[in-house]
Amino acid sequence: MTKARRGECGGARLKSILALLLTAAIIYALIRIVPVYVKSYDFQDSVRTEARFAGVSNRQPVEIRQRLFQKAQELGLPLRPEQIIVVPVPRGGVRISVHYSVPVQLIGYTLTLNFQTAADTASSY
Repeated sequence: MTKARRGECGGARLKSILALLLTAAIIYALIRIVPVYVKSYDFQDSVRTEARFAGVSNRQPVEIRQRLFQKAQELGLPLRPEQIIVVPVPRGGVRISVHYSVPVQLIGYTLTLNFQTAADTASSY
């Protein structure tokens, strides 16, 4: 082996290890973050459904808030009932808005994902 080649030994191995570590970190982050977005989308769908059928189901804002809070608990979203704002609108509909944050624990870092969901009876159709 020549002197020039001895200095290069292990360089490709180090790059492969770094690439593998980076790939593992990305996969780990996705495994932690994607389920939060899926749960948020499911909750957003529930908000739209409640807004859509509020006019025909004759539910009071307090009942709608309670149903949405129960859905958030089922999904494991860190939400308090007062974060769900349900306001009646003319002609028997409602306007619902929800703002919440979900902390995601990553290795050595806590990522806070902020979500805002809003729907009303008129825009749900």
